[in-house]
Amino acid sequence: MTSFLYDQVIPQLPKKWMSHYLGAAAHLKLPGRVSQRLIKKFAKYYNIDLTEIEKPLQEYTSLGDFFSRRLQPEARPILGDVIHPCDGVLIESGRIHDQLLIQAKGKSYSVNDFLPNNPWAEDFQEGSFFTYYLAPHNYHRVHSPVTGLVMWSTTVPGELWPVNSWSVKNVDGLYAVNERVISGLQTDRGKMILVMVGATNVGAMSFTFDPNIKTNLPNKKEVVHRSYDEGRPLKVGDEFGTFHLGSTVVALYSREWDFGHRDREAVLMGQKLI
Repeated sequence: MTSFLYDQVIPQLPKKWMSHYLGAAAHLKLPGRVSQRLIKKFAKYYNIDLTEIEKPLQEYTSLGDFFSRRLQPEARPILGDVIHPCDGVLIESGRIHDQLLIQAKGKSYSVNDFLPNNPWAEDFQEGSFFTYYLAPHNYHRVHSPVTGLVMWSTTVPGELWPVNSWSVKNVDGLYAVNERVISGLQTDRGKMILVMVGATNVGAMSFTFDPNIKTNLPNKKEVVHRSYDEGRPLKVGDEFGTFHLGSTVVALYSREWDFGHRDREAVLMGQKLI
């Protein structure tokens, strides 16, 4: 049944249009009682820790508002100079060999396809990467893993395939096919690139360092590259961007960082990477 669904049904669906309108529906401000009932059922179903959320449950005006919730500051302490940028599961990591990244066991994808028009391509040969999956119950704000300057960003339109375990194992070049926003950060130690990848019903993303970046537009086809001449400063742990329904984050580090492989593990934003 799963194979039929993904092989025959999902490829035929208008995933971008569906994601655009379902995302809009999630942010509809329904009558208070209806909205609160929906939010409470969602929180209970996904066993979300309500003691961490920024404000009382009744102050969230829609399911989308609750989904992109902030947390209380003390809920995610910043524990190092290089941290995990989000809550979720670290599903893959390792060195970047032959311009390839690991998607899943036996399946890889091209750095050049994933990061089109990358002005720093040469710096990431033999660098490192970390891929995080955010499930529906996770906190869906992404934070800067380092202190540095955002020097550029690239918005790449694309498909909005699901990013669950079946898709990761079966859809070739999944992350290089889906819509994504790529951002380059210059630090005192070296360069790093942070990529937020959209998915089915998760096309909408917003960014604190550049509110002009727009995603989840059903007819958008062109790649948009932006340069920030002076750089946009971020400290480690500063809010970077938000998934308005969750997805995947890929963090890439230039060869100066010299990271190694990390085993699959659940992580929280703010935990020390090195």
